[in-house]
Amino acid sequence: GHQVTNMSDLKDRLRQQLDELDVLRSIFSGSGETEIEDNDAYYAIVAFVRNIDPTVPAARLSYRMHLAGDEAPPKRHDLAVTVRLPQGYPDALPEIHVTSNELSRNAIDELNSGLAIHMKESVVPGEVCLLSLVDWIRDKTRSILTEWGGPTADGRGTDAAQAIARDRQWRFCRMWLYMHHIYSKTKRKNILSLASELQLTGFCLPGKPGVVCVEGEEDAVEQFYGVLKRWNWKSIACVRRDVTPSSQSMGTVDAHRKIQGFQELVMGTHSNHADMGQFLEYLRAHELEYVFKDLFGVEGQVKAAATT
Repeated sequence: GHQVTNMSDLKDRLRQQLDELDVLRSIFSGSGETEIEDNDAYYAIVAFVRNIDPTVPAARLSYRMHLAGDEAPPKRHDLAVTVRLPQGYPDALPEIHVTSNELSRNAIDELNSGLAIHMKESVVPGEVCLLSLVDWIRDKTRSILTEWGGPTADGRGTDAAQAIARDRQWRFCRMWLYMHHIYSKTKRKNILSLASELQLTGFCLPGKPGVVCVEGEEDAVEQFYGVLKRWNWKSIACVRRDVTPSSQSMGTVDAHRKIQGFQELVMGTHSNHADMGQFLEYLRAHELEYVFKDLFGVEGQVKAAATT
């Protein structure tokens, strides 16, 4: 039996690798932003995971992501992130390497050695981590650029970037999404990863119907919705958006949040239907019950009232 469990564990890990690649492709979806390096290996893995071909794939999943730098003038810093996944990933660490034509050799070495240390310290075995590593790479690149004086020797680049950050307007947005259902474990995991990647707070209520609430900086909220829409849903709709006037600081955005962190709600019924009375209580506790009728109409309110 040992061989069999090994086989199903392997299949499970490779399935997680493919699901994660789907998420990355839906976020970095511009032309040429995510490229699979070895198509034969990719198709062999897909066939194995979908039980089309019992042969254990010999090659590994490998792909490259092109991350355009910040749009701030005077110049963008394009990075290429090459990912090679051992069959043990996500239980084992991924192999990930950054290259760039625009950063100096020293800056790239600093980035890659920092990345290796960061992975050893922060990656949790068994959890996919590439989205958060990409995030780390972007942040680190920004700080290296500042330290190396940016693209021009006289450091003009960093001043321009700071001026843009100063003039930046922040707007808080809370968005409510309604899905016909949310059952898929993969989608649920990816919703959690994406929300944390975009620094959004809120919740996901799985089951039928499914509800997602996200709050945070407007651009990040819109990006979240843009990515989710590209996944395969029976139906998905944005039922409500609440936006506050813009301000000069991200702190003001945080002040409007009503939910701590982002979590999946478990509203204790055994069926796939969430307990609406319990859900209404949750919304009340967070001063969000005003949205209940937008989500479920009047009947929903009557039904929930009857159960509380």
